[in-house]
Amino acid sequence: METPEDCGDACLIDTKKLLEKKDSVIAGTGSDLLILLTEGTYGLFDGPFNAIQVGNAVLATEKNATVVLLDEGVYFGVKNQDPSEIELPNNTNYIKDFIELGGRILALESSLKRRGLLNDDLIEGINLIDHSQLVQEIEKHKISLTF
Repeated sequence: METPEDCGDACLIDTKKLLEKKDSVIAGTGSDLLILLTEGTYGLFDGPFNAIQVGNAVLATEKNATVVLLDEGVYFGVKNQDPSEIELPNNTNYIKDFIELGGRILALESSLKRRGLLNDDLIEGINLIDHSQLVQEIEKHKISLTF
């Protein structure tokens, strides 16, 4: 079965590494958080807003946090957002706060391309990654949350 964003062997995850990560989290040694944001922004049960708030809270406790924008989540990182017509606050300030606090935001390049977006469409400070880099991010983080 082909996934919407099939990546072949680049998406193979080393389950042994994941089990080692699980053991380190249980032992209390894990502090890095990976947030996988798969939902578009505004009006979707506020998943993207909640994700960035969780990230900012983690950074405020001097831990590391990374957000990966994939699938519809890439829309969260588009610059010049203006949700005033739907009377919601602009997420751009929260994204900039996250980056200024030392958080990293990464966007899956294939997700951008599928939606007709370019790197230039993203807020400054968001970096592109490919599928193999996504796997590396998943493997190196201690904890992951998906929104």
